[in-house]
Amino acid sequence: MNRKITATDFFLAILACLLISVSFYQTWLGLQQIFGAASFVIALVLSLLLLFLCWMIRAAKMERRSSSSLVWIYIFIASFCFIANFNALYTRFMRTDIYTTELRDINERFNGLETDVQSKLSYKYNKETTQNIEIKKRQMMGQIQDPGNKGIGDRAKALIRDIEKLTGQKVDELTAIRDDYEDLAQRMGSQIDNMISDLSPEEQALKTDINNAVLKWNKRIQDLLLLPKRKRTIYLRD
Repeated sequence: MNRKITATDFFLAILACLLISVSFYQTWLGLQQIFGAASFVIALVLSLLLLFLCWMIRAAKMERRSSSSLVWIYIFIASFCFIANFNALYTRFMRTDIYTTELRDINERFNGLETDVQSKLSYKYNKETTQNIEIKKRQMMGQIQDPGNKGIGDRAKALIRDIEKLTGQKVDELTAIRDDYEDLAQRMGSQIDNMISDLSPEEQALKTDINNAVLKWNKRIQDLLLLPKRKRTIYLRD
């Protein structure tokens, strides 16, 4: 019987170590939800058993002995690892998917809250005109904060002209203070709100707070949804 280790044996041994190392990591992650910190030891023991069984099956084949019992033990342990691997991958996928769905739901609720509050406030113009002004105002505020063209550029000026036509009033073009374009957008938005609204100070403060919150969280949610799934999961976990 030739017990000499050939190049093929060496290659297969390295391949088995690499594959079982990946299985060890995924098994560890998959068992964490059940066994907590002990999952590392359990995954390590299972992986070492798989390597040992690979060696025993090879030895049995070389000695022309039956290896069926060893193969069945290997399949049993490998099945347990497969379930843990599947749990890790499925949980990771579903967590990202659930977070994405929740973020979109939160985004829609914010927008719905803003619309509901605005529908209960009083304005100088009819509902359709007010809605058109609000749409133009939001576009203008977003354009002012656009990283590629911050400030009141050509597109923002065109939106301002549209608002002036809808309101019949002049909109003053304000300037940024210390290059704070978010503040500039908020001040321009507040100017337009004051032009179209007939609100008490308390109602105006409520409307401003809601508008600011919607703009802030819409931007953060959209930025987050654009991240790759791995970065998005890490960000949400933190």
